[in-house]
Amino acid sequence: MLLASIEVRVDREVGIAFVTIHNERKLNTLNSALMEEFALAVGGLARDETLRAVVLSGAGERAFIGGADVDEMAQLDAISARCNLSAMRSQRDATSALDLGF
Repeated sequence: MLLASIEVRVDREVGIAFVTIHNERKLNTLNSALMEEFALAVGGLARDETLRAVVLSGAGERAFIGGADVDEMAQLDAISARCNLSAMRSQRDATSALDLGF
């Protein structure tokens, strides 16, 4: 079984980045570690002026991306919940920073 991860593959020849969420066992939900990894990966892509497109996908056949990991969220205390919200905002900000000229 593969550990949950974010895979980024960039095809410089055509200027397209492919970002794949690998967490098939949990329908590609994003736990806090994956949220941080996603924000870092996409944030790095935002600084790449050669990109024309970013394709986001989920691994496997069952789900694109299942959203936040509600099992993890149910276990959070108040401080951890704030950290989790911060990770979600980081994802949003990283995605918003992708300026592909449109």
